[in-house]
Amino acid sequence: MTKPNTVPTKLTTESEDDRGPTAGLIQRLCRLRLVREFGVIYVFSLFTTILTWPYVTRLRDVVVDKGDPYLVAWILWWDYHQTFTDP
Repeated sequence: MTKPNTVPTKLTTESEDDRGPTAGLIQRLCRLRLVREFGVIYVFSLFTTILTWPYVTRLRDVVVDKGDPYLVAWILWWDYHQTFTDP
């Protein structure tokens, strides 16, 4: 015996076939925490690369000032070196 005025349990505006094959795959991948975190890192890196594009290709050569940036880089390297060789 079926009830004629029952409310459907799943309300959808479009069927799963109408969404396309990649919509379900994207939803399943977003549920995985590690995949989602790598996706966020990838998108952040992509936006950073786009916004700093001219400098991305010449990271070793482009320095505004010849004195201070090299000194700061050397100090950071020396602190790293001393931390792990002679704490």
